Amino acid sequence: MAALGGVAAGPVLGLYPGMDTEILIPAFIVIVIGGMGSLRGAFIGSLLIGEVDTFGKAYFPSLALFLIYLVMAVVLLVRPQGLFGIKYTGVSAAPAVTTVSAPATTQTRAVGLLAILAMLVYPFLVADYPRALLAEIYIFAIFAMSLDLLLGFTGLMSLGHAAFFGLGAYAVAILGTLFGVNAWLGLAAGVAIAAAGAALIGFFCVRTSGIPFLMLTLAFSQLVFSVALKWRDVTGGSDGMAIAEKPALFGFELSDSLAMYFMALVFFAAVVLGAAARCSTRRSGTSSSAFARTSRACWRSAIPRGPTSSCPSPSPARSRAWPAGSMPSSTASSRPMRSTGPRPATS
Repeated sequence: MAALGGVAAGPVLGLYPGMDTEILIPAFIVIVIGGMGSLRGAFIGSLLIGEVDTFGKAYFPSLALFLIYLVMAVVLLVRPQGLFGIKYTGVSAAPAVTTVSAPATTQTRAVGLLAILAMLVYPFLVADYPRALLAEIYIFAIFAMSLDLLLGFTGLMSLGHAAFFGLGAYAVAILGTLFGVNAWLGLAAGVAIAAAGAALIGFFCVRTSGIPFLMLTLAFSQLVFSVALKWRDVTGGSDGMAIAEKPALFGFELSDSLAMYFMALVFFAAVVLGAAARCSTRRSGTSSSAFARTSRACWRSAIPRGPTSSCPSPSPARSRAWPAGSMPSSTASSRPMRSTGPRPATS
């Protein structure tokens, strides 16, 4: 079917590198709006997106992309399964996988100290370009760790996480360039604006799960992207923003690659230490929360629990919490009660 579509589109649309992204993303939008597994939904979704796209390009050219993702967001908020999709009410798995890290040994501590020493000495041994390159690595590592915490400790896979990265970056740049706000105030304002955007987007996204959650995060991310792309007077659009003068922190000019390197390193170290401390203090709570959700899901679905099952075995205290004869009916009916007395003799 995909090949047939390509054969039909070749003479009409022409062939060029990058046309895959122009087709694949709208196809995902159509499927999510119409409902996964519904050919009728795919047809209706294609008509709806085509009409919205044409209407936007004809009457609101600057908002055409914005309108497409706005329609998808509205549909997913009203009907997470799509217009004609099937609403699954089955039990979902635990939202996170909790891991237990191995205790630090003398060898691992020594390797860590050597790595810290190398990070401190490295910028004095290289020129400006390698120094700036490693500073960028630290910056993007911070972003990667934030996504890893979201996925690893909540089980929420987001396709729109870059929106918060952009909100913070644009907030600092706009406040400093257009309004002359101090770098420290811009830093705090950037974090606050990104946190407010995350709270607003998360308020809607957490009401869905699975693929609808993925596409809803993508929709909100593309809405932010559309605003940044089309609001040229403030953001510069596709040309970006030219920051003529870089700010100074603690009296050090960030135009100096050495100062920029150590600023990125300090931010990176703060995030690593803060995340490690937060995870160590919340690890037991996360484990209990994930265990409780998994346990309730297994009771409702009557999945046997034990060492060879994907569902955890109940602790002795949790086992004693069930009074005699009060086991849930779904579980009691699916698993016969075992006798604790001696087995009868067989001939």
